[in-house]
Amino acid sequence: PEIKEDEIPFEIPKSWKWVRLENIVSKNIKRGKSPKYAEKSGTIVFAQKCNSKYTGIRLDLALYLNEDTLSRYDKSEFLQNNDIVINSTGGGTMGRVGRYQNKDNPNNLPVVPDSHVTVIRAISKINAIYLFYYIKNNQSFLEMVGDGSTNQTELKPLVLKNLLIPLPPIAEQKRIVDKIEKHFSVIDKAEEQLNKKIALNEKIREKVLQMAIQGKLVEQRSDDGTAEELFSQIQEEKLKLISEGRLKKEKPLPEIKEDEIPFEIPKSWKWAKLNDIGNWKSGSTPSRSNKVYFDNGTIPWLKTGDLKDGFVDFISENITELALKKLPLTLHHKNTVLIAMYGATIGKLGILKFPATTNQACCACSCYEGVFFKFLFYFLMSIRKNLIKQAKGGAQPNISKEIVINTLFPLPPIAEQKRIVEKVESIFSKLDS
Repeated sequence: PEIKEDEIPFEIPKSWKWVRLENIVSKNIKRGKSPKYAEKSGTIVFAQKCNSKYTGIRLDLALYLNEDTLSRYDKSEFLQNNDIVINSTGGGTMGRVGRYQNKDNPNNLPVVPDSHVTVIRAISKINAIYLFYYIKNNQSFLEMVGDGSTNQTELKPLVLKNLLIPLPPIAEQKRIVDKIEKHFSVIDKAEEQLNKKIALNEKIREKVLQMAIQGKLVEQRSDDGTAEELFSQIQEEKLKLISEGRLKKEKPLPEIKEDEIPFEIPKSWKWAKLNDIGNWKSGSTPSRSNKVYFDNGTIPWLKTGDLKDGFVDFISENITELALKKLPLTLHHKNTVLIAMYGATIGKLGILKFPATTNQACCACSCYEGVFFKFLFYFLMSIRKNLIKQAKGGAQPNISKEIVINTLFPLPPIAEQKRIVEKVESIFSKLDS
């Protein structure tokens, strides 16, 4: 159809012209064929996964075509340098735009698209890279115009054929591409420098935390007392909580052996286990089908996605008092330290800014008196990678509460704990700025 005035999305220079995509391509706009695969052959099948979100065209992810079916493919169907490839089915990748280049195919094997990919090939009077940049700029639109059910959306060829393209003279197309790529080159260099700074920043943070937990970040003071004295006070508090029935008596953990100690600490400090310095509990998930556990709930219920390596000041879901009474859930107080035990957020940390419960993927520690909750938080941050390495399980490794409570903890006097936290936060603030 002719282009109507109300279709035109923005004004273009007088020397330009609005055209439909179908009028500037040398190959019919359609999806590829459903292939028959082979374990190995001399022809590659380009699938949606080959048009990667972050790393561009990935032919190493392609499968091989059964070459008994080659007679089904016209010469024009094989990918050519600067062909535009558009993922055309499915929910997750539909509408994604990529550019195939010969350099993506170092083995120089023939490549055909499968039935989930549409190929756009510009005519010779069009700068193919200009066309790619314009269509790429419209990717978010293409991602939204699929037709069909939620699981079977399809970007129909007709939508692409009717796509409006602002067409400059060929010389100007080239100048536009040159200018875009010049700017992109500057951005790439800036991004590379930024990534180097981010990596350096992260290394500095790791070094600061390492020094903090080894007693090398602030001075020791004799008037702080010793961690041995502090540990005795903590154990007295623990026994009192057990006698009052507020804490369950547990089987003693194995004593710390000399060969377990990972590094030297100051004489005024003491090695303990995480179970010695706080009460650790995991949570539970109320049944979603039982609405009385969620409807009009007022008690915050934290999932590990709410952990952001800092204070937790927002929790998206609440549960009811009934859920708290009926299920193995604990209402943790403000300043409780949290760690994600498995899943995509494994190792993520948080500190509650208000009382809340948690799901079973989160382990919470209420520190005993004499242990500064922020010192524990930064300690866990310093050993996070090591905890994740110890996680057990197949598809979804789990750190487990047992691993956590048996972890060795370098305990300084309480005054020094606070000085360490103050120093860490002062350095981190400078790094942030």
